[in-house]
Amino acid sequence: MENYEKEIEFNGTKIKFKFVGTPKNQLPLLKENNVEDIINNVFTEECIDEYSKNLGNFIFDIRTVFIDFEEKELNVELSKDNKVINFIEISDKKVTKYYYQKEIDKKILKVNYSKEDGLNFDNYNHSLSTSKEVLLNVTKSIKKIEAINSIKSPLFSLSRDDKAIILIYELFYKKTIDFSKKETSKEINIMMAILNKFDVGIKDSYYDVTLNKGTKEIDSSFDGMTSKLKFYGKIKKDDSIKLKEEKIEIIKIVAVELKDLIENKDYEQLTKLGICFMRCDLKDDLDYIMGFGQAGTIYSRSEIEEPYQAMKKIGKLCNEYMYI
Repeated sequence: MENYEKEIEFNGTKIKFKFVGTPKNQLPLLKENNVEDIINNVFTEECIDEYSKNLGNFIFDIRTVFIDFEEKELNVELSKDNKVINFIEISDKKVTKYYYQKEIDKKILKVNYSKEDGLNFDNYNHSLSTSKEVLLNVTKSIKKIEAINSIKSPLFSLSRDDKAIILIYELFYKKTIDFSKKETSKEINIMMAILNKFDVGIKDSYYDVTLNKGTKEIDSSFDGMTSKLKFYGKIKKDDSIKLKEEKIEIIKIVAVELKDLIENKDYEQLTKLGICFMRCDLKDDLDYIMGFGQAGTIYSRSEIEEPYQAMKKIGKLCNEYMYI
């Protein structure tokens, strides 16, 4: 029996949870994941506000992380400024205890539910107008309990495109993909922006550049994929997915040429290179790019010269495989 406890806190808001379960047969494509690593990577300060509004989403995501476990017990507590405002105890996937409090008309409404005693709430002599709000919040609590009881267990599934990206990533970066890591989305977007120039990609994928406070980032249709799979952590490639030999050779050539940048996690230079591949034609010279090309509107000549030269070299090396 595994017992795991963790708390996340940001600006006085804290979510604390306890998961108790037993390991079950591991899903074939999920690598041996360190649950603590996934939780530390994905349950961050940035997401605590969203979860505090809907603990049902938090419960579903925790169950996704523990998908290789048979859940026996799950407790979740939400507090603000050290005051518990919501507590949920789940046993065998059904709510056995529930607590919720809210200030209404300078008085605290407390809603309690237990499997043994049913639903109770503190009844103050509220005015008629606030009594309606009390009733509304009690009704909401009932609906939340029902909603939590109806949360389905997460199902692990990968589309063919998901599997293809995982295979390409492993060939390109020489490591197993870990969707729980924040940089994985960036790595996929850079990789596919480059390889798309050589028709190594996914049908109907799209790419764009975000300019934010002086930084440049590549966005793509793969952002939704990484968001969907981040709670699973490391996922192995599916050996049933095959790439054409010429595509594999192109990936290998690009990976070798960018080996130092990849190993050093030089995302700034890799992003410049990705944007060059997105916004430039391989036959364009640098003068044309700076005068008329889209990349010239994003970078200065000194910023783009090195990635431009790298793009031209990679283009020549891959050229013989592009029209097979």
